[in-house]
Amino acid sequence: MTDNIIKKIIEEKDKMSKKQKQFCEFVLDNYQNLEIYTISTMAEKSGVGTTTILRTINALGYDSLNDFKVAIHEVRIDSHAPTWWQFEDEEKTDKMSQARNVWKDINLLQQHSMDNNLEESILKTINLFKDTRNINIFGLRTSRSVAIYLENSINQFYPKCNQLSYEPHFIFDRLYHVNQDEVLVLIALSQYTQLTYQVAEYAVEKGIPIILITDNPNNTIIPMATVTMKLAHYDKHYSLVPAISLVETLAVVLGSNLDDDRQKILREVGSLIADKDITQL
Repeated sequence: MTDNIIKKIIEEKDKMSKKQKQFCEFVLDNYQNLEIYTISTMAEKSGVGTTTILRTINALGYDSLNDFKVAIHEVRIDSHAPTWWQFEDEEKTDKMSQARNVWKDINLLQQHSMDNNLEESILKTINLFKDTRNINIFGLRTSRSVAIYLENSINQFYPKCNQLSYEPHFIFDRLYHVNQDEVLVLIALSQYTQLTYQVAEYAVEKGIPIILITDNPNNTIIPMATVTMKLAHYDKHYSLVPAISLVETLAVVLGSNLDDDRQKILREVGSLIADKDITQL
């Protein structure tokens, strides 16, 4: 599918009508952003009518606009192979300089992440957390570790978190029982999975508010989210530091804004696990 849709558009566009060809060329030039466009936006930007768009999509072998967008999403994901680690440039310096430079660059991500937009999004998220019945959390691949850390950080004093990341094959079974008075936190750090995108679509269908954590300003889930917390992205290699910092910030700000004494709960839980010889005070 990933190779076929682009290849098929290139092969078929010259056989189509003038307007259909015009839309095909628009898709080839703009497929990176196509997922976030409504059909009206596509029509306006491409200069063709919505009927022409639907006829073109059908001619390319897709039954609906949604099916077409899913295929485009797969193209976009495959065309951005993630770079986990970049070693070539680091080999040019001595080991001590490498360590200091990498450490400095990673920590700068936190400074670059925190701006007025992120601060506002954090406060909106805290309000949603306070008002919701349950906080459902979902993240896959490397985003899963952030999802689990978020759950563990908040559940210590505010046991409303429901972790959905452990069994992704059952995600839709579990989401079926989630209601509109709950929230869904999606951690979709680059590169996120197709399943995460599908989960977002289903949550929108059910009217479940989405809180999105991402480090990609072009994340195609952003238009579906109630709140988006955007983090800085490091081009040289993958980093969870901004996401982990965000989790800890959310936990502290939430705990300090709850009406009752959550610090007392933490002290009591800490004493309990120390009494059981799990940890030492």
